[in-house]
Amino acid sequence: MVLYLENLRLTEKSRIFISQLRQGSERCAALSSDSEKTKIVTKMNIDILLYIIFIIPILIVGLQIEKLNHKKTFIIWILLAIFLICIGIMIEDNSNNEIRSISYFGSQMLFIFLIIHKITRDIYFKIFKREPEFGKFPKHKIDIIYTLILTSGTMVLPFLIDSYVLKKF
Repeated sequence: MVLYLENLRLTEKSRIFISQLRQGSERCAALSSDSEKTKIVTKMNIDILLYIIFIIPILIVGLQIEKLNHKKTFIIWILLAIFLICIGIMIEDNSNNEIRSISYFGSQMLFIFLIIHKITRDIYFKIFKREPEFGKFPKHKIDIIYTLILTSGTMVLPFLIDSYVLKKF
């Protein structure tokens, strides 16, 4: 009878011990998932910061768009855009995500902005014999189309080009 009671106590103690182990492992799992969430949030914060850094040159160019008509200035901005694309590719290659990061697309936007500007400006200049105005409220209403093409193309084309390249290769 005493042996039975000791086994019962041992069994009861082992049950308590096992339940404490389970609770500890659940806590560890919760902590590890929290640390994974923290890593994801940190990755997203760095990605957004890099995206903002890649967008700053577009804002500078947008404010000085008249200077892009000079060949030397345009070539300097193109070289800077190519440099930013190389940085974006290196960052993307070193990340462990299967999904493309937003900073990768942000690194391409200056280059796409410059190419779209060059093409649309040349067409616009041949048709209307004047420089297009880039802004929210241009003098001539037709300049709104130029602004929309430039801004929407800059936003959408990086994603379209990437999806096209992934389908082909």
